[in-house]
Order: sequence, then structure tokens, then C-alpha cells
Amino acid sequence: MTNQEVSEQLQTHARELRAAQGNLYRIRAYRRAAMEVQRFDKPLVEILVEDLARTPGIGRHLAIVISNYARTGVWLTYEQLAA
Repeated sequence: MTNQEVSEQLQTHARELRAAQGNLYRIRAYRRAAMEVQRFDKPLVEILVEDLARTPGIGRHLAIVISNYARTGVWLTYEQLAA
């Protein structure tokens, strides 16, 4: 999974949240994370969750979602991963 593909999925999820009138903070978080993901020089699969979580605009929960998606190609939200 490339960083661009992960970024596109984050944008898609933000659009889905917006269409469902989701939490504005969460929508912004996914959009900002999409921009940050594109800035990484190395593939996301090589970046630890802890390092992702230290990135401005990407919190711990979102870092877990991004890392899981980059490694598996399966989109699951934090709530789904925690269940």
C-alpha cells in the first residue's frame, strides 16, 4: 500500500463522514492526516505507530488506523479495530 493510496482512503473517509454529517473535528483530522501522509519520505509500512502518532495532525488512534490500513489494505476505523 503506497502513501498516496493511504492518503486517498483518508480523504474518502473524510468525505463519507461529511456526507453522514459526522463530527467536524473528526472530518478535519482525516483530511489533515491525508496531507501529512503524503509528506512522508518513506513508506508508511516502515514507520512505527508511535512515530506516526508524533506527527502533527495524527493522533494515536488515527496512527493505528493508518498503520493497519497500510499493512493490510483493509480499512477499519479505530472503533472497529478496538472491538
